Amino acid sequence: MERRLIRSREAFGPGRLRAAMTWLEHPSVAALALLLTFLAFGAFWALNADPLRGDAVMATSVRATGFVPEGRDGFKAVESSVSRVLEGHIPVAADHGYVYSFTVRPVDSAAVALTVDLFGPGYDSPRQEQNLTVLGGPAPVELRGVIESGDEVPPDVSFRILHSGPPGVVIENIRIGRLNAWRLWGQHLATIALIVATLWSAWLFGGWVVRGEERQPARVATPVVALGLIFVASVALRFCVSLALPYWSGDEYVYKAIAMGLWQGGKEGIPLSDQIQHATNLPNMLYPYLIAPAFAMGESFYTGIRFINAVLVSSAVFPAYAIARRFLPLRASLVVAAASVVLPAVFISAYAVTEVLYFPLFLLCVAVGLSSLERPEAWGRAATLGLLVGALLNVRLNGIILLPAYLISLALVMRASSRGRMVALAKSAAAMLASMLVAYLAIRSLISISGTAGLGMYENHSGGWLSSAWSAAISDPRGVWKLLLGHLTILAFPFALGIATLMAMIAMPVGNSEESTRWRLHMFLLLAAAGAVAMALVFTLGVSKVDLGGLGRWHSRYYFSVFPLLLVACMAPLDRARVGGPGRWLYWLTLGVFLLAPVLFVVVHKFSADPWFGATVDSMEAHWYRAHARWLVVLAVGALLAAYLKLNRSQSAAALAVIGVWLLLANYGTWRELRDRSPGASDSHCGAVAAELLSRNPGPVAVVVSGRKGLVDNVFWLPAFPVTTRMVDANSELSAHQLANARYILADSGVTIRDATRVSGTGLCRIYKVSEHER
Repeated sequence: MERRLIRSREAFGPGRLRAAMTWLEHPSVAALALLLTFLAFGAFWALNADPLRGDAVMATSVRATGFVPEGRDGFKAVESSVSRVLEGHIPVAADHGYVYSFTVRPVDSAAVALTVDLFGPGYDSPRQEQNLTVLGGPAPVELRGVIESGDEVPPDVSFRILHSGPPGVVIENIRIGRLNAWRLWGQHLATIALIVATLWSAWLFGGWVVRGEERQPARVATPVVALGLIFVASVALRFCVSLALPYWSGDEYVYKAIAMGLWQGGKEGIPLSDQIQHATNLPNMLYPYLIAPAFAMGESFYTGIRFINAVLVSSAVFPAYAIARRFLPLRASLVVAAASVVLPAVFISAYAVTEVLYFPLFLLCVAVGLSSLERPEAWGRAATLGLLVGALLNVRLNGIILLPAYLISLALVMRASSRGRMVALAKSAAAMLASMLVAYLAIRSLISISGTAGLGMYENHSGGWLSSAWSAAISDPRGVWKLLLGHLTILAFPFALGIATLMAMIAMPVGNSEESTRWRLHMFLLLAAAGAVAMALVFTLGVSKVDLGGLGRWHSRYYFSVFPLLLVACMAPLDRARVGGPGRWLYWLTLGVFLLAPVLFVVVHKFSADPWFGATVDSMEAHWYRAHARWLVVLAVGALLAAYLKLNRSQSAAALAVIGVWLLLANYGTWRELRDRSPGASDSHCGAVAAELLSRNPGPVAVVVSGRKGLVDNVFWLPAFPVTTRMVDANSELSAHQLANARYILADSGVTIRDATRVSGTGLCRIYKVSEHER
């Protein structure tokens, strides 16, 4: 009997418990648990999100106030002096869920505020109420949700949809389904299990990264295999994601046209401005050369462009790793390299725009700049940096911010140098400037085409960016406030932690030569990041009245290339013993400003309901703010905790957790926005319809439109350039005789074409055919 008790104690003793804990710390077990809980969560979410998978519920005594019938099963909002309500009685049972779905067709650009609830006598609880917002736009939006009935339910319950907003909104396809209690409990348990598994995996992964800091030697060989796997995985992921997204609009149209001309006719094939309604020359020409081979795929050119884009943008992992390795140990550097191509802004690779090439080339310039600042007397490294910056300027002119960032950092070195060293540093500065100018002018002369003049959207419209920016700021201070607040909000999570870290490091006293080197490297990162954001602000202010329709629209795609630098700073350890009073003040003040911004933005000013808020492809990091406000609180608390631990314990694991949570939220928000509301998602692709006609009966095509959107929709999918393109006023008439020798004419709904016959069977597309005698 005594032996049995001893064996029993051994079976459940501390040794067995420690063994079980060791088993729980195994990464493969955590990864398997995360996969299984994710699959369970996804299965329950898909099962419970569709009313058709529940028991159908039919509403009776349907009443519409402020609505009139529209179509077979829709309701259109009309002018009304009372609240607009759609209401119907439904049978409701206790402890059940009621899943609903309906489609909203917005009107113009006005936001639509909706409230969905179950309502009855004594049954008006926030638990049975959900508030929804639909942004204005051309595309219909499907809304879904689940309302739990609770323990006590009155006998008379109504399902209501309340609408406050402009008339003209249509609500249709309303469906309701009942979910049994076990399905609700299953979804709740799966959600809890997924959260636990995610935290468990994040804890183990953070520990793996932190332990790597302790075990890594000062320098190790570059992990070629690991970087190669990250690169291949990123290419596959980015390519597959892009195939599921619609095309965008104007920018893509311009670069597609240039690349098509290069492929079909070389430099002589580049279209003139009267063919595509935009000038098509410098400085944004290098990118079209890279995507031109995609037109070897014929009508599948867009698939080819997206594959090339996936390769280009994924190559950022290599310079991102090289940058991170100067500040972080190997494992943390690999994390930064992987996170750099998982940033939500990298969804830009789904589209034919220059940011795709600018991103990895900018990071490569930064990596070489850091190498040069480590040995500032080595003029060869400075010359290499100049050559790369010269090439970068032929991709996007905002690459010029690297010039002051490098020269200021170099000047700070000169300030504390001897006369002989100052001469060597001056040679490095001269080498950088000379090689940059030579590279820029050489590339420009190679790709310059006579007869075209600067890309239209980046022309100087009103006497210079700085003067235009100043006049815009003076005339619209509220717009400037909104613009600044929007950019601060984009940088709030998790980048505020990195910016605060850099500010604290800059304020630290500099001692030996190694500390001096790290100080100027930090200064270079801070100047590059600040310069990129400042240039985006000046550019937006300068062209807002011409291209953007006013202030308030912010563009993180103009500076998202600096985000990997801020991720490095997020994870860079702080020497708490050397951070003095000024450093601590700067650290907490910077963090406070950036964390206060989203509170003002989302909670106070409620800009998240504004259609301009985070314009779909301009500020992809912003879309997660439209999710529930609790995520704002979670990340704010997480960022503050990470900031405290970093300053007092020099730990990067908490910062890694904040970055991970934000990446999940921001990628989900961006994916949902691009999939459902991306510009081009509901466009008619009339160029593709015209391409079918041309394949059967070839002939020259002319395009006549009354706006830029019609231009893009009609031309983007054409397999060849139109013989002429006209942009006329809305409600204009034009004779086919005025359009050169066109055989077909593509027009939008704002234009009437005379002396030609509209082709039947082309749906919404207005395609005209000009007969021989009319030509």
